[in-house]
Amino acid sequence: MPIKSDELAFANEQLSGMLKSGLPLEGSLRELAGSMERGPLRAELEVLENDLASGTSLADALERRDLPRLYKKMLQVGAEANNLPAVLQWLADHYARAHTSWLRLKGLMVYPLLVLLTATALSFGVAWCMAEVLTVVPLEDFYGRGEEPAMYRFYQWAPPVALMSLTLVVLGLLASPGMRRKMVWRLPAFREAGLARVAGAMAMLLRSGCSLGESLALVRELESDNAAGAELAEWNERLERGEGKPEEFAQPGKVFPPLFTWVLRSGGEDLAAGFERAADLYHARQTHRTDAFLFAALPMAVLALGLLIMIQVIPLMMAITSMMDWLGM
Repeated sequence: MPIKSDELAFANEQLSGMLKSGLPLEGSLRELAGSMERGPLRAELEVLENDLASGTSLADALERRDLPRLYKKMLQVGAEANNLPAVLQWLADHYARAHTSWLRLKGLMVYPLLVLLTATALSFGVAWCMAEVLTVVPLEDFYGRGEEPAMYRFYQWAPPVALMSLTLVVLGLLASPGMRRKMVWRLPAFREAGLARVAGAMAMLLRSGCSLGESLALVRELESDNAAGAELAEWNERLERGEGKPEEFAQPGKVFPPLFTWVLRSGGEDLAAGFERAADLYHARQTHRTDAFLFAALPMAVLALGLLIMIQVIPLMMAITSMMDWLGM
């Protein structure tokens, strides 16, 4: 079971406060784990505290734990620089922002899917009602023909079949890890969230004292399963060739647009400041795009699906009207 971002944010903020108050790391971990609900994070922190209490170095103890790679690296760097409380607070802010972004992005996936499922169920319900009407009085009795008009059959089953096909396609895309990774860097709000995540991690590593090459290598490793990892590898290769200025190694590409690299270069020699500005910018853009979709695009989608079902309802009402006329009502 993966560790949730909001749990990491809360734990790091509490741990930072304990360390600032003068408690040693082992005691802080013990107090924190004792106040947490049972779960994977509490189990990892308890074992980490036991290892440290038995004399294991922090680096070795962290290496054994099933914690996020970025988290372990930041703890190690913070301890080596004697700046662990500040590093823990950076981590708390980083994971709190990641949790907020994930909640918004989850809404982008869940709400449209619920609308689509509801529309599909309603459309099949209308088709069933139409079928029931036609079992009472066949359409040929209305028209005096040997067969039912094809138009009614088309309006009866085309909308539910189309909606069901669309639902299956969406569920298939969401169920495929490979397709999800591709969509993350193609869909606007998800792409902005990914850029903010990369920039935030780079800024945090640089602020904690990691070198640019080390920071790039770690973030590239964290993003190795998506398109961002390939471009970060190109950045790292340029850096290793001696192209150490932002305008030299940070070249725009399919993942990192020119705006990202321009904001990065605006920090001048302070690369951490440039990455922080990029993280803030793309987090704001992701929030704006998410809100725009939820408050504008989603209602339009509901309206479009409603119109599709209305098209299906019209022939049903016509059939009911014709049946009532035929019965003399």
